Amino acid sequence: MRHGGAEEWTALGRDIEAIRAFSSERAEALGSSLVELRRPLPAGHPSETETARYDLLARIVYEARERGAAAAAIGSVTGRPRARVSELAERGD
Repeated sequence: MRHGGAEEWTALGRDIEAIRAFSSERAEALGSSLVELRRPLPAGHPSETETARYDLLARIVYEARERGAAAAAIGSVTGRPRARVSELAERGD
């Protein structure tokens, strides 16, 4: 649910549309887009740009988890498996 600005998103739970809206809003606020952040990291050693993009995704995943979003629902939005969502949340902390 949303009750105002980005800082007031609460109780995201399993609501994929709310998680998508929250994630899109946060990505735009951080100077990116959800489409851009969903791209997988290339094989091998990622560039600084790719690492920064992954860190932004990690931050958004962490914030979504803090607002009660379920890992499986975040995975649906980000295109990442549940185990990767947990890793991203830890990285974003």
